[in-house]
Amino acid sequence: MSDYGSVAKFYDNEYAGFRHDLDFFLDRLLAERFRGPVLEPGCGTGRVALPIAIAGFRVSGFDSSEAMLRRARRRRASLPADVRLRVDYSRQEMTSFAYPRRFRAAILAFSTLNLLVSEEDRRACLDRLARHLEPGGLLLADLFNPCQPCAGSPAQPRRFESSFRQPPHGHIVTKSVEEIDHSEPDTTAVRYRFQERRDRDDSLVDDIEVEFTLARVHRRQIEVAMYETGFDVEAVYGDYTCRPYTERSPRMILQARRLAL
Repeated sequence: MSDYGSVAKFYDNEYAGFRHDLDFFLDRLLAERFRGPVLEPGCGTGRVALPIAIAGFRVSGFDSSEAMLRRARRRRASLPADVRLRVDYSRQEMTSFAYPRRFRAAILAFSTLNLLVSEEDRRACLDRLARHLEPGGLLLADLFNPCQPCAGSPAQPRRFESSFRQPPHGHIVTKSVEEIDHSEPDTTAVRYRFQERRDRDDSLVDDIEVEFTLARVHRRQIEVAMYETGFDVEAVYGDYTCRPYTERSPRMILQARRLAL
């Protein structure tokens, strides 16, 4: 079984058409009427960081996966010089990262915070963010809604499958997903399998499996953690169009403000 960084080569192509969260983040940042700097923990291949830099913001991203960061740096290298200068990457952990400067905003995109399974680790991350944000700084945290499906349902696997093409040869990649909810602790175990095949003869090129665990973080739980680490939650949205959060919402997106010191 490989670690998550082993799927870095598939990540950008799998999410090539997905930008709903990007539009949301950019709208929120532009409403602040500042140009950064912006911090993105768990930046991966730069899917979020690079479009934000292209929009004119200075961005610092970090990730624990060197494979993801290599792709992020290659993507950055293809951009105009002025954009490249607005983005920097480093390899750090979400619970112990450190920068010599403060940021005006931070983005925890696409369930990044859910990857920290323990409450202690999530609070450590939020504490580091509070230390690195200016007073009044903006925090946007995008988590999946733990009420979908309802917690407490029988631990039956949910299975999904999707496919996309992988350049440069146009190979077909099939992604199989299995998710199982557990109540003690309140987590979701996830297994991905990527099978890459040649289009012309269906022969197997690559076969990668990864397993990881996501914390099922509930609204009251994360709001308390944010307040106790120095944030005021201004709004909780249920999707990227800013509909109010309900138990039936697909996402749980918190907009918080760093309290004055």
